[in-house]
Amino acid sequence: MRLPAFLKQDGDKLIFKGPGELVYYIPEQYFSNTKTSVGSVIGSYISTIGIFDWALVDSSGKAGKANPFKFPTILLCRPSKMESVKNLSLNGLEPKDYRVLHFKEGDEAISDINIPKIIDNVEAIFKAMIYVSNKMPPTIPYDKIHEYLPENMSLNAGGYGLNMQLFGILFSELCRDPDDITQPFRRSEKIKHSMFGYKSISIKEKPKFDSPYVALGSENWDEALLAAIDLSNNDDNAVSPLERIVTG
Repeated sequence: MRLPAFLKQDGDKLIFKGPGELVYYIPEQYFSNTKTSVGSVIGSYISTIGIFDWALVDSSGKAGKANPFKFPTILLCRPSKMESVKNLSLNGLEPKDYRVLHFKEGDEAISDINIPKIIDNVEAIFKAMIYVSNKMPPTIPYDKIHEYLPENMSLNAGGYGLNMQLFGILFSELCRDPDDITQPFRRSEKIKHSMFGYKSISIKEKPKFDSPYVALGSENWDEALLAAIDLSNNDDNAVSPLERIVTG
C-alpha cells in the first residue's frame, strides 16, 4: 500500500513526519464503559477501531478538512497528546464528542502494522456498528456503510459468505431519518441531497418501528410495550389478539 507523504515506515511502525500535526478524531462513544467499548487507553498507547476521521494541522494551528480513516479492525497508536472535545462538528455534519489525538513529528501514527487476525476484532466492530445507537462517525456515507462489516471480516482472514446486498438491506433498516426516526433514511428527502445526515439505531431498537406484534417480541419489555401501544394507534399497523390482551 502506498503511504501518504506525511507518513514513513520505520520497521513495523508508521511514523508521522511534519510539519504541523496529524490529528485523529475518535468518537467519545468508542471509550464508553460498556460491553461494546472499542477504544481504550493502554499507558501511552491508544487502542481503537480504525473507523474515525483524521486531519492535518499546519504550523499556525489551522486544521484542514477531516478525512475518513477506513481500516475496520483494531489498531494501536501513540500520540503526543489526547484531549476531549465536546460538540465538535466535522465537515459541517452532526456535532459529536471526540477524543482528539495529536501526533507531532516522530510520533507513531500506527504502532504496529502487523494487525492480529482474530475473531475478537470482528466481534468488536460488529457490536459497535449493529448493537449501539449512533456510535459510528457521522462522516461515513450512507452508500458506503455496508462495506465495513465484510471488509472487517476479510482483514481478519474470514468471510461471511453473504452477498453485499444483504449488508445493504441490514443498514438500510438501521440508518433512519433523523427528523422521523420511525422512517428509514432511504425514504427521507435528505437522501436526495446528501449521503450523510442519517441517524443509526441499534438492531435492538428496530422492532419498535415494525408492528405491535414484532415490538412485543423484542428484547426490552418496557420499551416494547410502549412501542406496541403507540403502533396500535396507527391504522397502518394490524393489531393481533395478543396486543389487545396486553394493552387492554
